[in-house]
Amino acid sequence: MIMYYNLSMFSDGSTPVMAFMWLGVSLLLSILLLRALFNSLILGRFIAIRRLNNLMQNGELKTAKIIQSTALAPDSTGMNKYRLVMELQNFVGTTIHETMDMNDNNPVLHRFDTGKTIKLRVDKTLKNVPYLQLDGAQYNGPTTRGLAIGSLLWLLCASIIAGYYMYSYNRENNGTGWRFLVWDHPLVLCQLILVGILLFLRRGRFTKNQLQHKYYGYETQAQVVGASQTGVYINSRPQVRFDLQYTDHNNKLNSVSFKKTIGILDAGLVQQKTMDIFYLGSDPQNICLASELNK
Repeated sequence: MIMYYNLSMFSDGSTPVMAFMWLGVSLLLSILLLRALFNSLILGRFIAIRRLNNLMQNGELKTAKIIQSTALAPDSTGMNKYRLVMELQNFVGTTIHETMDMNDNNPVLHRFDTGKTIKLRVDKTLKNVPYLQLDGAQYNGPTTRGLAIGSLLWLLCASIIAGYYMYSYNRENNGTGWRFLVWDHPLVLCQLILVGILLFLRRGRFTKNQLQHKYYGYETQAQVVGASQTGVYINSRPQVRFDLQYTDHNNKLNSVSFKKTIGILDAGLVQQKTMDIFYLGSDPQNICLASELNK
């Protein structure tokens, strides 16, 4: 923003058509930002409770064995907290691993000790967040104080955005309307960056495709029949094409290939003769590396 106002004297502005296009983009970004803030500050707890109740009612019950339990720092209420690595069966009977943080309001029962089993609810559609939760889990409802603070913060953010539109127009229009709007104006660029940050923060550990493989895929070992560089570099890291062969659960031989950008930590992949993979029974050509799903 500071750089823009220091350099704006060199900008010729936009044509009327482009100006209204950038104004439309800016307003759309503002609406997306305010909606995301409204959901987070005001509706977030209601949405979380509704999704959790739906998961408890419709999610499939799974038994999971705790294979590792690590004590974490207590939460803000002083409740004990653990990071659990669990082993369970997915929807086609493949053994998978999940990592979750759990709050323990009754530590004397040692429910989350290594070797114990717990009950989990899993969303069969894998569309909602959370898609996995402890059976019987509950969220506390929003407090009046929390809603009041959230509402005030949202109104403050809305006022700042609206105020900046008025400030920019009064300071920069020079009798030409919105023609001062260009792609790098803070009303466009800053909001675009903020929306990008929000989208980045909302992404989960797994993509939709990876989750589908994890909970509906079969695990097997594939033979590496070839590995070669594609000639493409991403952030100075080479992209490698791997050609694999594996036998699926119907005893059918499949040949597949995938491309992966290889960093220092993945350099050993090129030397491997076999790879553990997950594949979908309905689409054997669609695979994921097991190492990516069990992280």
